[in-house]
Amino acid sequence: MDTTDLEYRLSGGAGNSDPDASLGGIKSSTKVLTRSGSFSTMTGITIVDVIGIPTDDVIFYSTGFDYITFATEDGNFGDYVNVPTNDRYVLYTASGDVADGYAIVDVVTASLPASGVEEVVTTTRLSNKIFDDISNTEATAGHTDYRCIYFHNAHASQSLAYVSLFIEQNLPEADYIQVGLDPAGIGNGSTTGVATTIATELLVPSGVTFSSPTEASPLLTSGTIVAGNGFAVWIKRVVPTGIVYSSTDDAFILGFQAFVVLP
Repeated sequence: MDTTDLEYRLSGGAGNSDPDASLGGIKSSTKVLTRSGSFSTMTGITIVDVIGIPTDDVIFYSTGFDYITFATEDGNFGDYVNVPTNDRYVLYTASGDVADGYAIVDVVTASLPASGVEEVVTTTRLSNKIFDDISNTEATAGHTDYRCIYFHNAHASQSLAYVSLFIEQNLPEADYIQVGLDPAGIGNGSTTGVATTIATELLVPSGVTFSSPTEASPLLTSGTIVAGNGFAVWIKRVVPTGIVYSSTDDAFILGFQAFVVLP
C-alpha cells in the first residue's frame, strides 16, 4: 500500500462528479484531485495529480532505464523510483516526506524514453473541486455552507487502522473551514457507512460535530478500514459577515495519518 491507495472521493451518488452535489449519501467513484499537468516531450508518463507543492513548476526526469524521479523547481530531486511494470506510482520530493508534497503518475514502461529526459511541467491548480465561488452578496451578508467527501481505502486487499484526519492548512483569509465525521461511521459507502444527506448546501448535517483539528490533535476514526471501505467527512466553510476583499487562490489542505494492517 502507498499514497495512491488513499483517496478522497465526492459523495452524492456513485456516478456524481459535481462537487456542488456532494451533499452526502452514497460514495462517488470521482476522486477529488488538486492539480493537472501534461508533458510536451516526455513519453510513457501521465500526471494524475500533484499534491502539496507550493509552486506551479515541477520537474520530471526519466533515466531511460525504467527509473523516474521528481522535483520542485529548486531542482532538488527525490529518490529514483523503479517502474518495472505498467502501474500507478508515487514520486516524492527530495525530503521524502508526504507532507512536503508528491506526484502521482501512471506509467507505460514500453513508452518511456530510451535515454535520459528531463522536462519542466507547469501544473494547473484545479479550482472549485469541493466548494464553489463566493459571490459579493454572500460575502457581505456572511455565508456558511457544507460539503461531504469520503476518505477511501482503494487498496485491493490491505486494511488501515488508527486513521486520523486533520486540517493541514486552513483557508488563508478571514474565511475558514471546519471538519466533522458523519455518524454513519466506517463502511463501503454504498450499503454501509452511508453519509446523511442534506437537501441544500446551507443545511447543517444531522449528528455531525465540527472542529478544527491540527496534526497535533487530529480528528480520529475508530475501527479498521478494510479494502474498499472508508468513512464520510463533512466540511463546513464559514465566510464571516462583511468580507470586502477577494482571493483567487483560496485553498485548504486536509491531511491524514494511517497505519497499514500487515497480514
